[in-house]
Amino acid sequence: MPVSDPRTASPGTTTPKIADEPMRAREIGTNGISLHCEAVGDPADPAMLLIMGAMSSAVWWPEELCRQLADRGYVIRYDHRDTGRSTSYAPARASYTVEDLADDAVGVLDGYEFERAHLVGMSVGGYLAQIIALKHPSRALTLTPIASERLALADPELPAMDPSVTEYHARAAELDWSAREAVVSYQVGAWRLISVSAHAFHEPAIRAMARPTSIAPAVSSRRSTTPPSATRSGGSIASTRSASRPWSSTGPRIRCSRMRTRRRWNRRFPRLPS
Repeated sequence: MPVSDPRTASPGTTTPKIADEPMRAREIGTNGISLHCEAVGDPADPAMLLIMGAMSSAVWWPEELCRQLADRGYVIRYDHRDTGRSTSYAPARASYTVEDLADDAVGVLDGYEFERAHLVGMSVGGYLAQIIALKHPSRALTLTPIASERLALADPELPAMDPSVTEYHARAAELDWSAREAVVSYQVGAWRLISVSAHAFHEPAIRAMARPTSIAPAVSSRRSTTPPSATRSGGSIASTRSASRPWSSTGPRIRCSRMRTRRRWNRRFPRLPS
């Protein structure tokens, strides 16, 4: 079956059939956990797996975007462990690594019975996609990291992440995660901090997306989560470079096609070349 190329398709051309199609949810058991997944499109088309960043559930891939992408493939988004409706752990009980998170993504493909997929990763999701391309090279059709570090040793000619980003997220340890509006404001502030300069920051839209992801687990919501667990999923990413396997030096060995995104300056990775 020929694989469609998202770069040659016209943007915003969602067909009426896809535009009206709901995201279909299912739970997939893999690696001893349960992952909440949602998909849209024709399962006969090539798969496109959307991998979100640390501490972020699948809702940060907007449904409208998923439906537009579904014109070109079968789109799957999922909640990382410790986010959304996927398995969460009690404080101080989790012991998973960044490599486990990459294996979770492969487990999602197994659950949907896809041998290969276009991997699209945002931020840390792009890092996980690169690990998949190295550890399971036969599973990656293409690789599209967005606002993500390359999986390689640090390049002294490229600037480091702006310190304001790490300083901001250091506050998460002191945040009252039971206070809904405080958590929403924290998440909105995080997205504002890394928003690109080419487009105005749309706070109402980000705030609307943050609300269902930030309610304490005792409250019914589309994406309830245990907040301390969510911060832990980010912590496992923070120690990526000291992981047991030296993924940080193997990025140049990736052989699948890669689509690099062009964007303006932001604080997370300033002045990165397109």
